Formats: sequence, structure tokens, C-alpha cells
Amino acid sequence: MPRRLVRSAAVVLVLACAGCGSVGSSVEYGIILQDRYDLQTCTELKNTQNSLAGREKDLVEQIKKAEETTQGVVFGGMAYRSELMQTRGQIRFAARSAHDKGCDAPAASAPPKR
Repeated sequence: MPRRLVRSAAVVLVLACAGCGSVGSSVEYGIILQDRYDLQTCTELKNTQNSLAGREKDLVEQIKKAEETTQGVVFGGMAYRSELMQTRGQIRFAARSAHDKGCDAPAASAPPKR
């Protein structure tokens, strides 16, 4: 019985936190300065995009690893999801800046809609 109660509580907590995660890109605009990458050169933007892509991959792997346990779903969501959302927003803004400057952006990155 206690194990079932713990799992039920974890599911309720995850669902409650899911509402915060569904806010989407509007949070990115509040967290990230949109013109952060406007002063970077094309070479700097490319390096930034590569670094951010690596960070995104690391965060996704950490979230998957954390979700292997019941408690990890809760703690992984709290610890990594907001950082992943922020990193994805940075990727979009760097891609937008690269696109605006006519730089060769990586194929996986698409500029955000304004």
C-alpha cells in the first residue's frame, strides 16, 4: 500500500508540474534576452549553436536517465526541464540571429516566428 501511495503522489505532482511546463515559448521570451546574439559574428554564432546543441543533448539524456525511477520523474522534471526549455529558447534565438545575418545555420535549427 505505501508504495502505491508514493507512486500516486508522484503522478499527481508530475501532473501539477506539467501545467508549468506547458507554458511554452512565452516563458522563453521572458527568460532569454532576444537580442543576446545580435552582436555575435557568424563564427561565434556557429560555435554558440554547436555548444547549445551539445547542452540540449546532455539535458535530454539526464532527463531520460532520471525518469527511469518513480522519484526521478519528479526530481528530473524539477531539475532539468526548465534548463532544457531555456536552452531550446537560446537555440532558437541564436538561429534567428544567424538567419537574419545570412550565416550558414545548422540544418536542425530553424529561426523562430516573430
